Amino acid sequence: MISEDEFYEKLLEKKKNGEITVKVEDMDIIPNYKLIDSPDIVLILKLKLNIFSRDYDIEIPIPIEVEKVGLNAALEDLKKFIEREHFKLLLPMLVISEKGFKIDKKEYPLKTEFKIKQIPHDII
Repeated sequence: MISEDEFYEKLLEKKKNGEITVKVEDMDIIPNYKLIDSPDIVLILKLKLNIFSRDYDIEIPIPIEVEKVGLNAALEDLKKFIEREHFKLLLPMLVISEKGFKIDKKEYPLKTEFKIKQIPHDII
């Protein structure tokens, strides 16, 4: 069995050689405002991580709020977005083992930091 240190060194080597890649596969843009839901729009960024010649999907829901009065009012919609749990963050987990391939799926809450940026509508 490979040790954690050996695996860490292999990861560093693969990274250095450009053998770990992430690419944007697609984006979904969900008009949540038409459903009378919050936030107004959800952009789902779909990425593909390639490591050890295998692809892993990543999906990141990004909330977008059109709010005339600005950031403070938009925070209430962010809270609704989190509490309603309509959109999931999809992350891979790799398990290195002596045994063969196996797949499972689990759902857990995950602490998330939102870096919120307000921009004026006239630059759009």
